[in-house]
Amino acid sequence: MDELKSKRDDVKRMVDTAERQGMEATSQVKWWLECVAKLEDAAARINGEYQTRLQLPPDQAAGVKATYLLSQKADEMLSEATGLKEKGAFHKVADELVQVRFEEMPSVPVVGMGALLHELDACVRGSDVGVVGIYGMAGVGKTALLNKFNNEFLISSQDINVVIYIVVGKEFSLDDIQKIIGDRLGVSWENRTPKERAGVLYRVLTKMNFVLLLDDLWEPLNFRMLGIPVPKQNSKSKIIVSTRIEDVCDRMDVRRKLKIECLPWEPAWELFREKVGEHLMRASKDIRHHAQELAMKCGGLPLALITVGRAMASKHTAKEWKHAITVLKIAPWQLLGMEPCSR
Repeated sequence: MDELKSKRDDVKRMVDTAERQGMEATSQVKWWLECVAKLEDAAARINGEYQTRLQLPPDQAAGVKATYLLSQKADEMLSEATGLKEKGAFHKVADELVQVRFEEMPSVPVVGMGALLHELDACVRGSDVGVVGIYGMAGVGKTALLNKFNNEFLISSQDINVVIYIVVGKEFSLDDIQKIIGDRLGVSWENRTPKERAGVLYRVLTKMNFVLLLDDLWEPLNFRMLGIPVPKQNSKSKIIVSTRIEDVCDRMDVRRKLKIECLPWEPAWELFREKVGEHLMRASKDIRHHAQELAMKCGGLPLALITVGRAMASKHTAKEWKHAITVLKIAPWQLLGMEPCSR
């Protein structure tokens, strides 16, 4: 067992060195290390039982049968240890991690955000900004912007090794975020504590150019506890966070903040017409007048424009449109398909 443990320590040192270089132990090496650990425990139990018997007075000494059985167990352990020692000659102990470079996200057309998309692209391609913050009220289009940027801008970048998109939300946990990142990087989490996982993530991410998109943050994240290296100046790696709360950006090392405003009238009216459908343009003057009034009451908020527009797509009479305006004034949740806040 002493010889086997010495070999185990040598293999573990080689694995640790490989992991620091962004690699991961092969399945064969992991299995071998587990077998050695189990055998070590079993051998310790046999030796402990033997030492206990040596301390017994002569009148309580174990009989011949018990001694034989213990000796038989020791022989089995010896044979297994010899076999494991022979199997411990590995040609290689670790492989390069296999990561999914890019994942397309479900997206919707964005209106009036062209300039913002190009500004975000300039931040990511520039060298002076490591962490970018996007903030704005609920429904203003932060997620739609990130999805569009992920699908159409980042996929064409040849300098980025991996893009990871995570919807954090209110009920997030550090373990869940670590697991999502680890799965994308091809890292195994078996028998690792959160601190150990953070160390592995940090070692892997510092060896590559990554873009991490963290959507819908409600409070600051501790990058150090997660194992996410904060990109330094001149780094091609970037972190982009989106939140409703500007203070979250200020407390997360954000070096550039982009605020998403509600849409001005022309793009808002364009988005609303698109969701209602072509029949709106052929409708009567009364319906078009009611439609414009309804769109104005959405205040340029993309989510409201989309939801109300879709709700009105099947309405073809002026009476229905006028009623919708009244509903939006008195009980907007009925038109938007939501529950009232007082419930």
